[in-house]
Amino acid sequence: DTDTIIPIDPSEKELKFRFMREWIRECETSILRLPSNDNTGMIAFVYLGVLLQIDYLIVPHRLISRKITQKLTDYFNEDTKLAQSRNADLQIYITSLSKLSYEEFAPQLYNTLMTFEPMERASHEEIIAFINESLVKVRWYKNNRYFKIIGAIYRYIALYLLYTFGLHPSLHKLLHLIVEIQNCDYMKALGYTSLYHPSDNSFETRKIKKRIDDAIAPYKMQYKQLESFGDKLSYQSLDEFSHSFYLQIKHLDFTEL
Repeated sequence: DTDTIIPIDPSEKELKFRFMREWIRECETSILRLPSNDNTGMIAFVYLGVLLQIDYLIVPHRLISRKITQKLTDYFNEDTKLAQSRNADLQIYITSLSKLSYEEFAPQLYNTLMTFEPMERASHEEIIAFINESLVKVRWYKNNRYFKIIGAIYRYIALYLLYTFGLHPSLHKLLHLIVEIQNCDYMKALGYTSLYHPSDNSFETRKIKKRIDDAIAPYKMQYKQLESFGDKLSYQSLDEFSHSFYLQIKHLDFTEL
């Protein structure tokens, strides 16, 4: 039963453990900074975002993986339960993750040769609908001056799409790219080239544009209207970059001519 398991170097496990705990601390701190009134939706974005972040970037297996899937499924399917109660369930589990010892965490981290049948690919209309719905919420929070939640929503959008939908390979690479940029410190710690530098709010624009080109170019023969969009993005700030990125994702044309 262990033939498909590929061990991970202990130093990588320690790094991932450190970042998981750091993300949870940041999550808890950001919750405390939210306004005390009408904050149920904002709290949900923060809690769901950190669970999706752990699932996608840390890639745990065994109990952690099963519990995260269960918590996300329960949250989105418990229509009869009050939003506050669903948030409380997420908080309890996230708190339990923060108390996990390294000795409990480490055995749940490994690579595997095992693959699973991919999800049925979502239509691009479904992707557009979710992005539109999310950006409407961003606009509402901006108009009501709840600026502290905006970055969390932008991070949530890509992670939710990657978790929930079967995606075209081009779209998967593009969404992975924005997750990399939004989690630049983590990616740099893992040894990847940094594409965004928070210290001076600067982007590696040439490298980002090349990654976008590389994600789209293999499919241009099949989809004649599919175009790269690196030159159309805003590189003024991470939030502006994220917003412009999702707008361009919406306009991708996967029509076969």
